[in-house]
Amino acid sequence: MLMKSKFFKNAIILTISGIIVRIIATVFNVYISKKIGTEALGVYQMLMSVYLFCINVAVSGLGLTAIKLVSREEALKNTENTARIIYKILLYSLIMGIFAGILLILTSNYIAIHVLKNIVSEKVIYILGVSLPFLSMSNSLNGYFTGKRKILNNSILQVADQLVKVIIMTFLLGIYLPGDIENACIALVLGDTICEFFFFILSYILFKLEKIQVRNIKKDNKVGREIIKIAFPVAITSSIRSGLNAIKQVAIPTSLEKADMSYKRAISEYGIVTGLAIPIVTFMSVFIQPVSSLLLPEFSEYKAKYNNEKINRTIERVLKVTLNYAICVMGGLWLFSDELGEVIYENMVAGWYIKMLSPLVIFMYIDSTVDSMLRGLDKQVGVMLCNILDLVISILFIYFVVPSFGVSGYIASIFLSTILNSTISICILLKTTHFKFKLFEWIICPSIRRYYFSYNSKERR
Repeated sequence: MLMKSKFFKNAIILTISGIIVRIIATVFNVYISKKIGTEALGVYQMLMSVYLFCINVAVSGLGLTAIKLVSREEALKNTENTARIIYKILLYSLIMGIFAGILLILTSNYIAIHVLKNIVSEKVIYILGVSLPFLSMSNSLNGYFTGKRKILNNSILQVADQLVKVIIMTFLLGIYLPGDIENACIALVLGDTICEFFFFILSYILFKLEKIQVRNIKKDNKVGREIIKIAFPVAITSSIRSGLNAIKQVAIPTSLEKADMSYKRAISEYGIVTGLAIPIVTFMSVFIQPVSSLLLPEFSEYKAKYNNEKINRTIERVLKVTLNYAICVMGGLWLFSDELGEVIYENMVAGWYIKMLSPLVIFMYIDSTVDSMLRGLDKQVGVMLCNILDLVISILFIYFVVPSFGVSGYIASIFLSTILNSTISICILLKTTHFKFKLFEWIICPSIRRYYFSYNSKERR
């Protein structure tokens, strides 16, 4: 009962902080889109897709490893080993962060010429390279707090990071603008780098307040081997996945350009979808993500204790709530898409994209919760392989279909990717747990009952 109340308490804390962070991020995103324009926003989104590859190299599955190992040791009441694990992971994070930063800087010339079409120079990419060691270490500390159920620490960090980002980027945009696209991107990436440094410092201060001590860190080879055993497969598969994702994102404007569209318009359309429409479609996941993030350490603990009954019971409850919630969100986005596009962005095209993408909410939200469960059940490699398969098929679709159908083909590629990914993830979960997915009982029957009672109440009036 105590564990259950703690889970819900942590979920409430994460939900409140998530709402604050999402509202700040959405409002700031609106400000940025109006300040720099959709073309610059598209270039920035492409830059971030390449940066994401280096982020995955930097973190190398170490944050996930921290969550799994720390939550396991906490369940077994092994405080000494918890300390030993996190210090080792921090050392590996620093090494991988430096390696990823050097990799990004060395490839900056190629990225600037072939990916960003010389719209921005190498200088923008250099700035991002500096941030990677700090990002890698703070990611591992975040995993430590999650594994120990120190959710308040993570919440404080997220809100503080978002507030600092808004202040710093607003200040830098005021200095670098008005100007060209490169000036806008410099302001944004410099702001990102400063925020990553701040986030690491604040994370480390909170970590030191834990006052954990450990003896003979260097002599314990068993801990190092255990970390590598979990992190290495995740690092390889996540790097392949993020590399394919970068190829996919770069291919979208190029394929749209082949559909009788100028590159400027192609990058603008890409910016509207990725920078304006998708953040609104995913906004209401703020009520799902807290539960999803907490499921990973919970399922790791259930697995360590071989509690299969609790695993299946939790799966049923979470999936039922997620499905019903996603259906409600989808309906709201579909009905009010035009108003959202007009009121938030003053852009009717964004509203149209929101409506088109709204059915994907169901698959997005389900996929988020299912992936967390699978990672908790040691199926993280399966999740990554699923993502890789999805990306390969999506890239082929973008290269061969989008040039013929233009924006409609691009929207179709998003549908294909999202539905395929969530379907495979659900199949892996069902096979792993032997859980029975009861779509008719959970969704169709309640929907019919709701419609029946609603219809009868209208008739009585």
